[in-house]
Amino acid sequence: VYTAISYVAISSFMAIVKKYGGVTAVLLGTARKAMSLILSFLFFPKVFSWFYVLGATLVLGGLLVASLTKHYDKQRQTQKQVE
Repeated sequence: VYTAISYVAISSFMAIVKKYGGVTAVLLGTARKAMSLILSFLFFPKVFSWFYVLGATLVLGGLLVASLTKHYDKQRQTQKQVE
């Protein structure tokens, strides 16, 4: 059973990569994990802590900083090549 489910999951993921690209596939994978986390809170009630919000803010902030840094580095390289 696990092998069949894995085959379907991997085939679906590869079809998404082929049709929409790697970035979209990674975003969908991340959204799936976020949805799993949200459903976990809904189906298995836990005491809410602001540490969850802090952790999410730190992770998303780190991703934003990494993305912006990469974007600015690309712009700098492009400008140096033009000059």
